[in-house]
Amino acid sequence: MKKNLLVAVATAISLSLCGVASAATITGNFSLTGTDWFTSTSVTFPGAANIGGDFGDFTILAPCTGCVTMNVGTLSTSTALPALIYTATEGAISSTFTLNPPSSFVFTPGTPGVSLDQLVISGSGLVTLSGFEATAAIWSLTTQGVAAGLGGGTGTFTFSATLIATPTAVPLPGALSLFATGIAGLMALGRRRKRSRLESGVA
Repeated sequence: MKKNLLVAVATAISLSLCGVASAATITGNFSLTGTDWFTSTSVTFPGAANIGGDFGDFTILAPCTGCVTMNVGTLSTSTALPALIYTATEGAISSTFTLNPPSSFVFTPGTPGVSLDQLVISGSGLVTLSGFEATAAIWSLTTQGVAAGLGGGTGTFTFSATLIATPTAVPLPGALSLFATGIAGLMALGRRRKRSRLESGVA
């Protein structure tokens, strides 16, 4: 009887532990740099970009030149979102970022001979990084130059993302319920066996 109880308890505990998932979310941030072509309501990425500063978990993506593919092509007020904006690859490590709607577009015209035109786009999204769970983040893209239609169009952009999730242990309610039910059943079984022995006069 004791052996059966031990087996049942071990089974219940293992089932409950299987229901707790340790979510290895990404921490830190990093930035991309590159050239673009922009207007007051859009920015187009004609080529590869570079990884600039990286912090936290992103340090496994060493700074590199030309290792980032800008997938979205043109990001504008009419771009269908969510959309994959980049894929960064450094050896066996890769990272992607999928933008969520809505995005904020703010264009600030410059003063000729004094300041450059500037377009700032921001929003939220989902980051992936090899070896980690996909993690929510907020992002900002800033490009400066002379906007198209104002005598130019070519700019230099910086894309940065800051992770907003932290690692957590996530209990699965179904597994915890199963564990509680198993314990309650074992207690009831023990009481019934004890009562049966008392009634039969067995010590």
